[in-house]
Amino acid sequence: MPKKKTKDEKVSLKHLTDEQVEMFKKVSRSSNLRQISLIESSFKCELPLYFEAKKENNLEFSVGGELRFRHFDPGEADGVVFYEWEVLAKAGEDEAVKINSTYVVSYDVPADCDEKMVLMFLEQVGRIACYPYFRNQVSQKSWEANIELPILPVLST
Repeated sequence: MPKKKTKDEKVSLKHLTDEQVEMFKKVSRSSNLRQISLIESSFKCELPLYFEAKKENNLEFSVGGELRFRHFDPGEADGVVFYEWEVLAKAGEDEAVKINSTYVVSYDVPADCDEKMVLMFLEQVGRIACYPYFRNQVSQKSWEANIELPILPVLST
């Protein structure tokens, strides 16, 4: 899945100063999950292609997720991220199965938190928060289509 870049600078946890680590911990301790919502979803399955490729052991599976948007509004004590997830089962260059879903994850975040640390928190924790919902959706679609997709791996940080 091609990466779509965000306008905001991404911050790595590995490159934080001690002061930034403390600010990040403050955001983590004081933020509360408000909601996780599926806002867009698509499912496509080319059954003849899928079963032929499966029979010939010629399916290549991939899973990926991308940050699409992140925002912090201190005045509203509101932090939001949008993540898009995708599963592909390809037979050669052809897509046999494609499942794509976008989730919005929102948090109540105190206004006195450092904006850069809030955005980093939203990016890191929002990703982990919505992935189990996508993983479940893929399992459900696999069952509904009777195609027995592999169970998606547990997300690592």
